[in-house]
Amino acid sequence: AYVTDWDNRTILSGGLRDPNGIPDDGDEINVNIFERGVRQYHSGAELDFRWRVQNWLTLQGYVSGGSWVYRGSSSFTVYNDDTNQIIEEGEGQNRSGIKISTAPQFTSGLGVNARIWQGFTVDGNINYQANHYRFTDTRTTENPGRLQPYSLTDLGATYEFDLGSNELVFRANVFNVFDEIRIQQMDRFGFINTNGRTYNASVKYKF
Repeated sequence: AYVTDWDNRTILSGGLRDPNGIPDDGDEINVNIFERGVRQYHSGAELDFRWRVQNWLTLQGYVSGGSWVYRGSSSFTVYNDDTNQIIEEGEGQNRSGIKISTAPQFTSGLGVNARIWQGFTVDGNINYQANHYRFTDTRTTENPGRLQPYSLTDLGATYEFDLGSNELVFRANVFNVFDEIRIQQMDRFGFINTNGRTYNASVKYKF
């Protein structure tokens, strides 16, 4: 379990500001955003396990859940990055209870590794993410809702054999087996999706 309380933080971030709200019309400006007096409170618990069921079979997994929120009030100033002119500022923004949006606040996973025969193993894992809140900035005073939870599955296989006193290892992976395209992150620039199904293979010579 953990409890972390960061108080009176100063945070610098950057981004684009569109003065008239019309996208792609060429009038966007780069801005710097200074937040002052920010308080972030994190609490939660984590558990990992590894279980050797049989000599040939191992299970492993984890679960992590928490509550990450802002507390109290903070202030902000937005500057034009080119001219250093103040574009906007605010004092005493009440952000108590607003969820921190940088990462999912609940994650869990389960994996298996099985030795099929001497030198050949297969493995797989599934990872689940939830309670990931939509992007918030210095002006956010109400929770904006959550991103849709999702899970991703990976599979792999390894074959190794001896070459005299050395070893040759073949490895193949399929990531995101079911080709799930989900929103995994959101920032001031928009959404970031998961990668689709990808493949990987390698050969390693141990000497």
